[in-house]
Amino acid sequence: MGNISQEEFDVLQKKIVDKFGGFDKIKPRYKVIRNAFECPTNKITIPDLYQRSIQPSRTMNVAKQMEILGGYDRSKPIVLNEKFEVVDGQHRLLATQMMGGNKIWVVIYEFNTFEDEVTYWVWAQKNMAPPGPDQFWHSQYLIKNTYAKLIYDLSQNDKTSVCHNMVALKTAKSKKKKITLAVFLSILNQVGLGFAHSSHWSQDNDHVFTKRISDLKYEPIKKRMNDFFTWFNIIYGKEKFNNPGYEKPVMLAIIRVFKRMYNEGHLNTKRNYNYSVRKIQSFNYAAMKVAKGKVDDYEQAFVQHYSDGRSAKYRLDRKK
Repeated sequence: MGNISQEEFDVLQKKIVDKFGGFDKIKPRYKVIRNAFECPTNKITIPDLYQRSIQPSRTMNVAKQMEILGGYDRSKPIVLNEKFEVVDGQHRLLATQMMGGNKIWVVIYEFNTFEDEVTYWVWAQKNMAPPGPDQFWHSQYLIKNTYAKLIYDLSQNDKTSVCHNMVALKTAKSKKKKITLAVFLSILNQVGLGFAHSSHWSQDNDHVFTKRISDLKYEPIKKRMNDFFTWFNIIYGKEKFNNPGYEKPVMLAIIRVFKRMYNEGHLNTKRNYNYSVRKIQSFNYAAMKVAKGKVDDYEQAFVQHYSDGRSAKYRLDRKK
């Protein structure tokens, strides 16, 4: 079992999902070599072929649970292959080591092929804590979900998209410098697809999002997204660290403000466009931090700041 690239694994995972017709239909194949027993942790290794990225917060949560229980729950042994490599349970192993334990309960399974081993790992994730949004949408992209494809086309595949390489996808490097996927989805839903800020994708309403994407077409959606990110980048730049524009409540509010400006024609002329940039750049973020402003508070403050000194025709806070 040699190392494989991320691209090769993506192909393999998609093959597994397609083979069974969906994650919920996957049936793992393995042979029990040894039932649960306590294994020295120094005999176990964690391969980096297909495991999730290590999440320190998740390891800490498992360690806290162990502290409450007085040790690792032996009813939930981690799964190893015949080479004593972790197939499922790397965070539980790391938590045990963090707590000073030198043994952990394991079971050993034999898999006929590497594909069988990966199939088991994919199947086992259903019984674990829900994956993060980047992991979830990567899996949806692999099974060709329309909404997931739009996410990846805009943020990774299409270099003419202004937000190309700006989003913290599963495959992104240096995620700390990226816009979180959750915030990006808010931009996509509100600006790109024209939904209300309270609208969110779910399995139940996937057909609604699919139809909206089909009706609007990719290029018009990309233009709306490009318009937002061009405007946003002019105001805040692309450097995330110590930048108030990238703080979550600010970004969620600025999405709403941009959408109002966009829909009401406030950005149609160069003069008004430049005015909007200058006004947002001069916003007093310090005062909002002192007041511990929430998204609605930021939106209201942005609208008031933008509208101050403008004639009634160009105010965002005018009565309709």
